[in-house]
Amino acid sequence: MVSLTHIFSKALLTLLVGQSAALSFLPGIKANNLQLASVLGIDGHTARFNPEKIAETAISRGSGSEVPARRISIPIDHEDPSMGTYQNRYWVSADFYKPGGPVFVLDAGEGNAYSVAQSYLGGSDNFFAEYLKEFNGLGLVWEHRQALADLPYFAEKFTLNGTDLSPKSSPWIMLGGSYPGMRAAFTRNEYPDTIFASFAMSAPVEARVNMTIYFEQVYRGMVANGLGGCAKDLKAINDYIDSQLDKKGQAADAIKTLFLGKEGIHNSNGDFTAALGSIYNLFQSYGVDGGEESLSQLCSYLDKGASPNGIARKIGVKELTEKFAAWPPLLYLINQWGSQVGNGDSNCKGQNNSTETVCELGGQFTDPDTISWTWQYCTEWGYLQADNVGPHSLLSKYQSLEYQQSLCYRQFPGAKESGLLPEHPEANETNAETGGWTIRPSNVFWSAGEFDPWRTLTPLSNETFAPKGVQISTNIPKCGVETPENVLFGYVIPRAEHCFDYDLSYKPADKSRKLFSLALKKWLPCWRSEHAPKGVQRKWI
Repeated sequence: MVSLTHIFSKALLTLLVGQSAALSFLPGIKANNLQLASVLGIDGHTARFNPEKIAETAISRGSGSEVPARRISIPIDHEDPSMGTYQNRYWVSADFYKPGGPVFVLDAGEGNAYSVAQSYLGGSDNFFAEYLKEFNGLGLVWEHRQALADLPYFAEKFTLNGTDLSPKSSPWIMLGGSYPGMRAAFTRNEYPDTIFASFAMSAPVEARVNMTIYFEQVYRGMVANGLGGCAKDLKAINDYIDSQLDKKGQAADAIKTLFLGKEGIHNSNGDFTAALGSIYNLFQSYGVDGGEESLSQLCSYLDKGASPNGIARKIGVKELTEKFAAWPPLLYLINQWGSQVGNGDSNCKGQNNSTETVCELGGQFTDPDTISWTWQYCTEWGYLQADNVGPHSLLSKYQSLEYQQSLCYRQFPGAKESGLLPEHPEANETNAETGGWTIRPSNVFWSAGEFDPWRTLTPLSNETFAPKGVQISTNIPKCGVETPENVLFGYVIPRAEHCFDYDLSYKPADKSRKLFSLALKKWLPCWRSEHAPKGVQRKWI
């Protein structure tokens, strides 16, 4: 296994183009877009079908002008300079900076960081700007490929208007949520001389092949929001669909035709039911809300009375399934899923009457961002989000681990046979290299939402397969002191989902954001005592 400094460069494409798939259900859905859109108050439909609105909204809510990108040349391979360099983008804001203040780095995620930079550097009304104002900090948004060594390489050379702001002259503080949260923790762990402190939000640092627990969290969130009866109805619907697929022949063709039209009957059971699973794609970013395509809207459509036990038995599961198939947003979601594979021209049921009626839900992903992330989870992380089989099941039984694994083989034909793609993701090897959820780097604060599907693989996990006896503490550790494995400095945000720390309007996350602020006030003086030249007055407290 390669060293941790290069563990992220095993991705097929090291230079990512476009917005990444990030950590989400279904590899082609651009979770970074959805998460940012939810913070900006943009509904899920607009975020999915008009993503350009995200950047437009970010700029309009900020200063009204674009924050320009900067670039630095970084070695393609830090261990082999002969490989050449590439241009890495970053964005800077000195709006709240005063000499002596820290450098705050917001890791933007696995892809195009433009919208993130405009959102968090272009104005003062966001969670990142709150820290910049409080600590007189310089704000930096970092767009990255997959190598941990890139940011330290950049940091040690960083200057602004001729002033040295490298880690030897200013404390560097790294923040990130989801995959960037993992990077924030790993970078502090591997490069403590570069990153002084980190805020690791919703950071699933434990690699795991079987992530069926994802949908257990969705179920718990639905129940907590009064949609328990709807969850039962969705299980009944999926059970009915499976029963028809099991019959094969005419029955299977009929159920596919109901949802896809006759042009869709050739799709495999796995591809068909994967498209139906698109109804859950908003959950991690919006919870049960998010506009017309949200779970709350679907559940209200199926049963306005919100019966606690559902209505499948009352009206009949066949009738309920037919009602589900007629839910207006569903066909949009199915076609969006189909648009991410093959030729990208899915038009099930002739929804767009100006183009040919085509319903192809299988095939390979074609955009570089999704390809790179698929390679990474297929080789290293796992995160296979199959059905949570059992009484809380929310998907078809055809959404199995075997089906999820088959997507890896489909995407990279011949790679397993050639030895490039392992038979299964090497999650155990990855955890052995990174430490997984047992890492306890000093000066790191962890957070996650109560119903965050990714909390289950963070050190804040309370699942049956997580380490036992871990005490989640809000007592701030001493600067530079690692906590033992059975103690974690962190906070679980009540009734929250994924990365809700980013959203200032979500008040239950205030405590999480405040704890990191208080921690910095305790930790920063020790950096000053070790690094600051005599006579220099630091401005962060």
